[in-house]
This record gives sequence, C-alpha cells and structure tokens, in this order.
Amino acid sequence: MCKKIIWLTIGKIVAPQGLSGKVRINPSSDFPERFIKSGDRWLQYDNEEPQKIQLNSGRQIPGKSIYVVEFQGIDDREKAKALVGKKLLIDSSHRPTLAPGEF
Repeated sequence: MCKKIIWLTIGKIVAPQGLSGKVRINPSSDFPERFIKSGDRWLQYDNEEPQKIQLNSGRQIPGKSIYVVEFQGIDDREKAKALVGKKLLIDSSHRPTLAPGEF
C-alpha cells in the first residue's frame, strides 16, 4: 500500500524576477532554508497534481519578506511568468525538528 503524501504549502510564486527565469516567492514558512537550499520542491496550481521541480538557489530580498529563487529548466522570463500563481510545496515528512519550547 502506498503512503499518501501530505503536502505543505511553503509559499506562492508572485512574479518573475529579471530576464533569466528567476521568480519571486511570497513565503508562508518561517524556515528560510526552504527557499535557499537546493533540492527537490513541488509546484501546484489550484487542484492539479503537484509537479516536482529542482530548486537551484535562492536568496531573500534585503528588507523584504520576499525570496528570489532559481529553478532548474526555468531559464527565461516567459517560463517564469507561466509559474505565477503556483504554490510551492514540500512533503510534510521533510518538516524540520523543533527544539523543546519551539512552536
């Protein structure tokens, strides 16, 4: 029997950034490594099945709560525009372990 994946929304793509395919993400997570550290993430629009995508790199815009991230295969502004409105997800099994007293 397959384990059902429980998805956590960690942010939403709100705009392209520049001409090279980077996107701006409005985070809904307090863990910045989710937007900075490379690795697998998933994108979902409305009720579609989540699609795996590789996050290559990311950074927070100084003084703002917005992150700019680069995904593998998204290499121009038009491809980045097509992602606007999609939710950025992780598998709930990848939640960080909190220290005692953290919530």
